[in-house]
Amino acid sequence: MGNRNNVTDISQAVRPHGGSGAGSRAPLNECKEIAILRLGVALNESFERMVEQLLEMADKAVGLEMYHLHMDALDLVRNRSEAIGVTFRERFLWNFNRACRHEGTKPSESSNVRLSLVEPDELEDSLAVGTLSNAIFNTCSEELFALDRRMGMLINDPELEQGENPLGPGVIGKAIMEALEEGEQQIKVRLLVVSLLSKQLPPRMPDIYREINRKLVERNVLPTILVGMKRKEQINISLSGPGGGNASGGASGQAGGDGAGAGTSVQGATTVSGDLFEVMQRLMMSGAGGSGQGYPGQPYMPGGPGGSGGTTAGGAGFGAGQPVLGGGPSPAFMNALHQLQRGQFGNAPSAGNAAAAFGGDPASVLRNLRSSEAAKSMNSLDAITLDIVSMVFDSILDDERITDDVKTLIVRLQIPMLKVAMLDKGFFSHKHHPARLFLDSLAEAAIGWDADGARKDELYPKLEKLVTEILDGFEENFDIFERLTGELKGWLDEEKRDADKTAVRSALALKSREEVDFSRLVAYDEIESCIVGRPVPGLIRTFLNKHWATLLVRMYQHEGADGEGWRSAVQTMKDLVWSVSPKGDAESRTRMLKMLPGLLKELRKGARDLDLDQETRDAFFTDLVKCHTVALKSSSYNEALNVAAEIEAKSDEPVEVPEPPTDFEPVEPVEEVDGPADARIFKHELDWNETAMPSMSDPVLAGIKRGSWIAYRNEKDIEVRAKLTWISPLNGCYLFTNRKGERAVSIGSDALASKLNAGEVRLLSSIPLMDRVIDGLMERLKSNAPA
Repeated sequence: MGNRNNVTDISQAVRPHGGSGAGSRAPLNECKEIAILRLGVALNESFERMVEQLLEMADKAVGLEMYHLHMDALDLVRNRSEAIGVTFRERFLWNFNRACRHEGTKPSESSNVRLSLVEPDELEDSLAVGTLSNAIFNTCSEELFALDRRMGMLINDPELEQGENPLGPGVIGKAIMEALEEGEQQIKVRLLVVSLLSKQLPPRMPDIYREINRKLVERNVLPTILVGMKRKEQINISLSGPGGGNASGGASGQAGGDGAGAGTSVQGATTVSGDLFEVMQRLMMSGAGGSGQGYPGQPYMPGGPGGSGGTTAGGAGFGAGQPVLGGGPSPAFMNALHQLQRGQFGNAPSAGNAAAAFGGDPASVLRNLRSSEAAKSMNSLDAITLDIVSMVFDSILDDERITDDVKTLIVRLQIPMLKVAMLDKGFFSHKHHPARLFLDSLAEAAIGWDADGARKDELYPKLEKLVTEILDGFEENFDIFERLTGELKGWLDEEKRDADKTAVRSALALKSREEVDFSRLVAYDEIESCIVGRPVPGLIRTFLNKHWATLLVRMYQHEGADGEGWRSAVQTMKDLVWSVSPKGDAESRTRMLKMLPGLLKELRKGARDLDLDQETRDAFFTDLVKCHTVALKSSSYNEALNVAAEIEAKSDEPVEVPEPPTDFEPVEPVEEVDGPADARIFKHELDWNETAMPSMSDPVLAGIKRGSWIAYRNEKDIEVRAKLTWISPLNGCYLFTNRKGERAVSIGSDALASKLNAGEVRLLSSIPLMDRVIDGLMERLKSNAPA
């Protein structure tokens, strides 16, 4: 075959990628490579089979016109199959890339074309494409069902609502018809060839689609396809919750309403169902009291439920088989709690060592209160309530979502929350209880607390003020919780508005950077589809990838694909590539001589626009003359390969295609924008989408939406908490900021999914604090209930 170094195969056209190659472009390029190679073979085999068919049809033709029609078709598939194959690869790549960028026609649109506005030949071509596409689809429906969903995930269009499958029958059919049209064959000849292809090509397609599906499964792109998959299907993500619970379990347990969940029956006398208070009550009456063991899920502690002392077996409260005593909380005990809440330890002698604990370690208040003299006067309901509230705060202290600084504030609310629970057992079962909502609001606000920025962060002082107001002002009226929750919400809403104005500057910076990267991607795709499969000298490829690509990027940024400058630059590139291809007939050589003056003029104009230095320009145009000499001497494709060595060898420089960041990268925000413009940009110019499409291969990202919080350790091994602020619609890049919209970082979707799966990044649960805590405690009780 001679020297193939000057031929751009598909393997040469696939561009290198950064990192491990696990970006979203890598599997697309692998699929594209398989499709190009296998489709080329299938097309050649189909043409070879059609040669025999057309010979038989010509022999049996009735009339001279039909005979010539069959012979013209025979000449096309036998003598021009190589040129058709080259053009098919070019047009297939072009259509493939457009479909990946959602620039193709939606299937729904193609079916609604007004026939009166279509030229007769165009209509015939369109119908022929439809016939070929339908034939492929009918033969490969099963393979395409899986491939549609996998390719949809790869291009962030799971249901292909924005376009079509880049490897689908429609793209292949259009590329074949466009390749046939380039030879300027009569419409009847093209239609006959496509009609025969509709019988020859489809049987060869299932194996191609199966191979591509296997490759995607290896890449872990939807390895399992479920019939009836829906877009944005809810996917439960296991998140370690306090006390060993998990997010999905808690959510399902609360699906029925405000209760704690339906629960599960366990073998034996105890049935774990109902709300937390009822479950604890039944468990303690079912035998835990006299056993000398702790209640399920809780270590045995003297003075605790089931232990010795206090109101356990043998005491005044609840023993095995003893009825639960009702009634409200003891007035004396409530009075002691009022005084403890305000730190008036000297006036609360009955509180015993709890007073010392309150003045020392706030986290030990309830545990020490449980073993104090005051606890002996509690009835059974109060004792259970104290134990449950103690368990709740133990779980809060174990909650990884809340920082240690804020935990020290929340634990100061143990006495007020114990009072609330004693006055109203609905605290444990009603999600909208004012005191419960207050705790949830504190925890939610605190997730973004940054101890490093404490000096300029007003959040902690605000939370501390609210906690102090509860300690000073709460008696038995729950209205104070509702009022302070509303106050906190108003404060946070105002802070969020300011944070959004700050964050939008970072989002605009990322958007601008991605638009440049996207323009480069479009430019390189255009170059790839133009040169692949053609005998293009290395120096021409280098010129296009290194220099002309810059001009294409600039034109695409300024004008888009419909701009005159873009179309002119693309056409000049195509003319350049054609001009260095072999000219095997007089007509091609004549056309080349006519076009050269205009081509050289456009190339010189482009070189000036690119500010290429004179030495680079002179070297390129000198080498271009050699390329044109070789092209005029070459009569065939193979000859062009052999004589290409006459041109001075110049190696290609690697083309680096932009990939989403593979780690958290800082984003420098744009300059400040005027006030009114901030709101306009925030609302209209950025796609502040609530959710992103799931990663091409990993459903872990389906649980992340705008406002979700993650935690990871930075290069200094310090935990960083960041909130998802924006998801780029261009390449799925994720933008995270802190609570105030500052310290913006970006990361690619696949890199983020990889870090989440590896445990390098934690997705912090979005379930409210008290839901997490109570669901976790219920799970522990269910799993440890006595048989």
